[in-house]
Amino acid sequence: MIETSRDMGKLLLDELHRTVKSPIMREIRGRGLYLGLEVRHGDDDCKVTSIDLVHHLRNHGIITSAAREKTCRIMPPLILSKEQTLEIAGKIKLAIEDLEKENASRL
Repeated sequence: MIETSRDMGKLLLDELHRTVKSPIMREIRGRGLYLGLEVRHGDDDCKVTSIDLVHHLRNHGIITSAAREKTCRIMPPLILSKEQTLEIAGKIKLAIEDLEKENASRL
């Protein structure tokens, strides 16, 4: 299980770094399958908060929580398959894109 967590975590992080290019995101970081998505709240007058991101992730079927005003946690099950990991990465990307479109005037 530890090896799977490490491998799928690396795949998820690599996929998000490769595909998510958004002005609302400051950083995507993680260890294993424990990820932190940090928004640019307060930077350059960006008004998007981690709560905004949490709502959009939930709309795409990703249950998560805000850790702070700028960061939300992603903690998927440790037994993910490669297909499930890529599906989660796609949903996170879509949620961020939707949030960016909705808040274009707040960026």
